[in-house]
Amino acid sequence: DGSRRRPRRPRPCRCRADTACPARKTAVAMSSASAFSFSPAGDIAYFADTGRNIMFRVECDPETGLPRGEPSVLVDDRGTPGGIDGSVCDADGNIWNARWGCARLDVYDPSGKRTRSIDLPPSRTSCPAFAGPNADRIAVTSALQGMKADERAADPDGGKTFIVDLAVKGRHEPRVKL
Repeated sequence: DGSRRRPRRPRPCRCRADTACPARKTAVAMSSASAFSFSPAGDIAYFADTGRNIMFRVECDPETGLPRGEPSVLVDDRGTPGGIDGSVCDADGNIWNARWGCARLDVYDPSGKRTRSIDLPPSRTSCPAFAGPNADRIAVTSALQGMKADERAADPDGGKTFIVDLAVKGRHEPRVKL
């Protein structure tokens, strides 16, 4: 989630949400895995290494969620402030990403081009989610993790959840077997 104070050494990531299949190592070494989301058709998975500020994409089997190839870099923001953190995909395949340490929510199209940035009050935005019966609103969580007392005082909205007042064409996340 980008909150670690000292960088972790990248190592292969082992992830599976469906316990019917064993976990498999990815080909990507990660220091802080986050931003797991799927395209509306379930044929592309997105994930990020918040510590290195890189978002990846990989083609997947929509029935099993298993990768069909090797991950490739979608967004490379190394050397820029903040970190690519939690993400969610809307009904059009756009990726809404909370930018840890930058007080904003970024929107990327499926090619990885940032199309929009929305400023938010807390510095440590952590994860967006579509809300409402029609998934037409977006909520964004934030965190206080790792903040000293003076940092918390300077960020009074930290740790809160915000409803961003804009129309979105969201979608509810599919259920997964854990």
